[in-house]
Amino acid sequence: MRKFTNRLLGITAAATLVAAGVVLPALPAAAATVSDAWTDKARYAPGQQVTVTAEVAGTGSVQFSLVHLGVVVQTGTVQATGAGTVSWTVTPPTADFTGYMVHVDAGTTATQTAIDVSSTWTRFPRMGYLDEYPAGMTATEREEVVSELSEKYHLNALQYYDWMWRHEAPIERDSSGELVDTWTAWNGDVIAPSTVSGLIDAGHELNMAALPYSMSYAALEGFTTNGVSADWRLKYAKDGTDWKFQMLPNRPDTNLWIMDPTNTDWRDHITAQYSDQIDTFDFDGTHIDQLGNWGDGASNGGMTDAAGNPVDIPIGFRDLVADTREQTGKPVGFNAVDGFAGSSLASSSSDYLYTELWENHETYAEVQDYLATQRAQSGGKAAVTAAYLNY
Repeated sequence: MRKFTNRLLGITAAATLVAAGVVLPALPAAAATVSDAWTDKARYAPGQQVTVTAEVAGTGSVQFSLVHLGVVVQTGTVQATGAGTVSWTVTPPTADFTGYMVHVDAGTTATQTAIDVSSTWTRFPRMGYLDEYPAGMTATEREEVVSELSEKYHLNALQYYDWMWRHEAPIERDSSGELVDTWTAWNGDVIAPSTVSGLIDAGHELNMAALPYSMSYAALEGFTTNGVSADWRLKYAKDGTDWKFQMLPNRPDTNLWIMDPTNTDWRDHITAQYSDQIDTFDFDGTHIDQLGNWGDGASNGGMTDAAGNPVDIPIGFRDLVADTREQTGKPVGFNAVDGFAGSSLASSSSDYLYTELWENHETYAEVQDYLATQRAQSGGKAAVTAAYLNY
């Protein structure tokens, strides 16, 4: 009660002094504080200027430090004058394939961000993905999507998942050869090519590579209308039945037929599609997928061609990588699903390695062994491992 009474007296006295024309000294301004920081691009070429932005509140000095392996390389100070952001521009040393930490300090607060100086994204690939390409998505909305992935996660490569019309014919055109306004994918998604292009352009502004998800050997029901022969399909060696999947229940039109990757006619067809999607959308390479080992665990896949001849699927994958690289002239990566064809893909001409690890690699020891083997077989190529949350 006494403290409360004293507070009332103090307030009353202050009010009386102000009313009498007496000016009280202003309270000291709060020191600047910093809560977050980010860079303006996901990756920088050697010699390229970097803008680091920090979210601040209050008034005071904000210190920036560019650090490499614990050694301060450059520093700078910017004055904050209230809530908002402050920015610092810096040009890191020109050494290629070098990473830096940026420490940002204000008062008793601090935050960090990072800088990757690399002439190509394939040296240190940090990959995420997109999976929605609706019509009507504005330029601002596209920029916000890719900017968040760059600023928060430093992703320098985005996989465009489920972007295609059909697996054997990714791009739908009208009778005159022009892109349609929208196409409907096998799963019912409506895709706007203009949105795909806009997202790619927005990513390029941030030095983020764009990679189209591309199936290595799948063709959707009705594939013969797109120049694919039924003679190219694969069969199970154990009983001679076709290797195919119905992707949606009670929807035979969603059947995926699996083709022989050792068949040069199939490879010629699909690599021409890969080249077309790069030329049409300005993709930066080709990200290729497969389904893993469905052939009774046989190392070669346990499949035959349509005539009943054994097929070595991993060798077909290796050759598909080489053909794609030659056809497109752009980087190629290929998913070694749960390690299937991992050795062939590690020793292929792929630019980066990619693996979804499933039932055969559930322990840390199994993951470590797989990645160590992959690195040795590839000569140290960069590797991406898909990390899915375990629900």
